[in-house]
Amino acid sequence: MSEIITLTDGFTLTCAAPSEFSSAVLTAYQALLAEGNAVRPPPAARLLGAYRWAIIQAPNSGPVVAAGALKQTCLNQSYYQTLFSPRKASLMQTFSAGRFPLDLGYLVTASHFQRRGYCGRIMDALLAACAEECVLATTQDPGIQHKLLNKGFERRGTHWQADNGGRLALYLRP
Repeated sequence: MSEIITLTDGFTLTCAAPSEFSSAVLTAYQALLAEGNAVRPPPAARLLGAYRWAIIQAPNSGPVVAAGALKQTCLNQSYYQTLFSPRKASLMQTFSAGRFPLDLGYLVTASHFQRRGYCGRIMDALLAACAEECVLATTQDPGIQHKLLNKGFERRGTHWQADNGGRLALYLRP
């Protein structure tokens, strides 16, 4: 079931299952991730396997200017288990997809649309879609880290080296 919100600037935020979006939106989302350069754009199948997307588009179904996803941790448990291992966040607990079924991620805003609050709106929409669930997130971006803390996440474990040389941190919303 999709939720569509018209923002004050006339842009729309749609929060829905990936299957409710067109292939053009998928392509635009992947292009934004490539432009943002924070994460490697995932294969289409990985994006399509998400629980929910939140997409902000210009008026009249215009270009996608910001996006985010709630990824399903059960679809890639081995990856998430490494986040909790001594090689990554070094948590003294094991990962359970049952305990943390969702991962807030793939957050991106087109460079010429940043500083408009779109990332926060996307996070709010996605977190409202899973209000009763425990959620995890990883990021190296200080702005996203600050937003996660403001939205009830707690930083856990230690930083670890990202593929691009940055320092990633794990955040959990219990």
